[in-house]
Amino acid sequence: MRRLFTTTTLYTVAGLIGPLVALLLTPMYIDAIGVAGYGTVDVLQTIVQLLIPLTLWGVPTTMIGRVPVDARAPHQYGVLRGAVWLVVLVSILISSAMIGVAPMVASAMQRPDVQGLLVIYALSLPFAAVHGVVLVMMRVLGLVWRVVLLMVTYVGVLALSRVLLVVWGNAGAYGMIEALALTNVVIACLSIGVSWRWWWGHVDWSMVRQFGRLGLPLLPASVAVWMLLFIDRWFLVRHVTPLEQGQYAVAALVASLMAFVAEPFKQAWQPIARVRSQALFARWSLTMYTVVALLVGAVIVVLAPEVLMLLGGRDAVAASEYLFWLIIAPLLSGTVAIVSMPAIRAQRTVLLAWATLTGAAVNIALNIVLIPAYGVHGAAWATAGAALIIPFVHVWLNHRIEPITYDWVRVIGLLGLWVVFGLATVSTALFYRVVAFGVLIVAFGVLIRIWRWRAWVAVWRGMAQDEHE
Repeated sequence: MRRLFTTTTLYTVAGLIGPLVALLLTPMYIDAIGVAGYGTVDVLQTIVQLLIPLTLWGVPTTMIGRVPVDARAPHQYGVLRGAVWLVVLVSILISSAMIGVAPMVASAMQRPDVQGLLVIYALSLPFAAVHGVVLVMMRVLGLVWRVVLLMVTYVGVLALSRVLLVVWGNAGAYGMIEALALTNVVIACLSIGVSWRWWWGHVDWSMVRQFGRLGLPLLPASVAVWMLLFIDRWFLVRHVTPLEQGQYAVAALVASLMAFVAEPFKQAWQPIARVRSQALFARWSLTMYTVVALLVGAVIVVLAPEVLMLLGGRDAVAASEYLFWLIIAPLLSGTVAIVSMPAIRAQRTVLLAWATLTGAAVNIALNIVLIPAYGVHGAAWATAGAALIIPFVHVWLNHRIEPITYDWVRVIGLLGLWVVFGLATVSTALFYRVVAFGVLIVAFGVLIRIWRWRAWVAVWRGMAQDEHE
C-alpha cells in the first residue's frame, strides 16, 4: 500500500504540472486567438485524441498482462520490443491514411485551411506514438522517475513552443497545432534515448502478432472512448455559435483537471493490481478513490466561475453552468480502471470493448436528442449520462470472471451527495459554494463513518502485511 500511495503521489505531482501550466498560459492563448479561435483548436485536437489511442493499438492495456512480473525474466526485452515495433508500424500506416483524408476532413469542418495543419500533425504522429508506448512500458515496469522526467519535459517543450509560435510569433490557431507537432518530434528523440535497449536486437514477430491480436478488440473501444469524450464537439459545430463552442472547450479544459487525479491513480494502481487479486483490495480501492476524486471534483466546482473568468474573461464564465456535468466523465475513469481489472488480468479484452461501446452508443443517442434542443447543456448532460453507464456494464461483465462485492451503498451514496451539491451550487455566490462544500465534507464523513478511523487503519495494515508476505 505504501508503494501505491507513493507512486500515485509522484504521478499526481508530475501530472498536475501539465494542466497547471496549461491553465496559466490559456489566458495568453485566448488573448491571442480569442475564445472562438480556442474552440477551433479544440475541435482539431479532438482528431489528435482519436489518433493516439489507435496508434497505440491497445498496448496500454495488453501490456499489463504480457510483461513478466519478474523484472529479471530473460524474455522481458523481447516482449517490450514486440510492442514497440507494432506501434511504430501502425502509426506509420495511420499517418499515411490521415494525410490522404485531410482534404475531406477539412471540407467536413468547412475550414479548407485546416488541411495543412492536419498534414503537419499526421507527419508527427509516429513520433507521438513512440513517446506514448515508451511511457506505457515504463509505467508497467515501475520506472517512476523516468516517467516523471518524460512527462515534465513534454509539458515544458510544448509550453515553450506555443509561447514562441502563438504568443510571440502571432501564428494564431495554426501555431497551436504546429507547436504540438514539434513537441512530438523532440520528445520522441528523448524517449528513444532513455529506452534504447528496447529498440535494438532481434524482433520476435510472433510477439508482434500476439500484441496485434490482443489489441485488435480494443480498437472499437478506443473509438468508443473518443466518441464518449469528443463526438459532442462535432455535433455542436452544427448547432451552436463559435463563441458557445469556445465556451464548451474552456469548460472541458477545466473539467479535464479531474483526469490528472484519475490518471496518476490508474498508472500507479494498475501495475500493483495486476498481481493482487484480493477482493478486499479492490473494494477498499474503489471506496477510497471515490471519496478523494469526488472531493477534488467539488473543489473544481466551487472555484469554477473564478477560474473561467481568469482563463477567458466574461465570455467564458457562462461555461460554469455545465462544467459540473463535464467533470463526471474524467472522474469515473478511475472507477472504470478498478472494476475492469479482472478482465485485464484474464486478458479478456473483448469485455472492455463491449462496455465502452455501450457507453459510446448511449452518448451518441443522447447527443442526437439533446444537443438540437439544449445546445451545450445537452452535450454536457449526454457526456455525463453515458459516463455513468460504463462502470456498471464493466461490473456486470467482469462479475463472471471474479465476483467482487464492492461497497455499493457507500459509493452510490457518495455520488448522490456530490450530484446534489453540484446542482445546489450552480450560479451561486462564492460564499454559498464554500459553505456547501463544507456541508459536503461533513456528509461524506458521516457516510463513510470517519469516526471509525481505526477500522480503516486496520484494513490498511492488513493489506500492507499481505504485500510484505
